Amino acid sequence: MKIKFVIFCMLVLLSKFALAQSNIDRGTYGLDVSIRATFMLHIVNYSRWDNPSNKQNFCLLEQDGGKYYQELVKDDFAKSAKVALNVVQINTLPEAYVQKCHYLFIDQANESDDIFQQLETANKQMVTIGESPQFVNQGGLMSLVSEYDRVKIYISRNKYKTSSVKFSARLLKFANFSG
Repeated sequence: MKIKFVIFCMLVLLSKFALAQSNIDRGTYGLDVSIRATFMLHIVNYSRWDNPSNKQNFCLLEQDGGKYYQELVKDDFAKSAKVALNVVQINTLPEAYVQKCHYLFIDQANESDDIFQQLETANKQMVTIGESPQFVNQGGLMSLVSEYDRVKIYISRNKYKTSSVKFSARLLKFANFSG
């Protein structure tokens, strides 16, 4: 019986070591960034546009060294999208129009009253994605919010109704709606 217990303890320790090692391997920015980046790709994969195109642009307006950009471009992570996806780092919201972005992620550091005022127009042409709960309430289409070690999807019902993109039931079943 003691031998089984020792073997069990060793397996537990080895699995904890392996889990810790896999978290270290997730990169410089950690698991939360990796999970959000995965959600971003799910949004791309489960979206249907009124006028679909063969290649889509996923733009990121972010600070902190472009951590989500780095995650999406590393190891061809974005190649797991079902459509040809070009990942573009931008510095201002007007650049999103120049780049013809289909998706626009705005990190919390860039969320501001000025950005929120511009979202009404942006939502008509692209999927705007934030990372704070207030992003959806202030005019964004959707937000990927960390809550209790999980990422939850919030979608503005009003913005979604007028959007030129529709999400599949697979994505919508995980979403929380507001407005």
